[in-house]
Amino acid sequence: MKLVFDLSNPGSAGVKSLGFLVMSRLTKIMLELTIINCVTSALFLTGIVNVSDAPGFYVTFPLAAILYGMFLICRMLQKDVVEFDAEHH
Repeated sequence: MKLVFDLSNPGSAGVKSLGFLVMSRLTKIMLELTIINCVTSALFLTGIVNVSDAPGFYVTFPLAAILYGMFLICRMLQKDVVEFDAEHH
């Protein structure tokens, strides 16, 4: 089965717009980074990995929260980006 994206007509049935492709990839990247940072911060905070000599590693927990917030924002705006692209093309 061959999947073809026609970016010249984003409103046609079965075709995804460029904005949707960018936003869906961006949300996946944000979610992956959030999970990675949560796991690493859990390792640091529980003491499994000792980073007491380098306190800069403790920034991973707030970074995970920031990335999760960005993920939620991207997720909420994904539908609006698709509608905006459909209106302006």
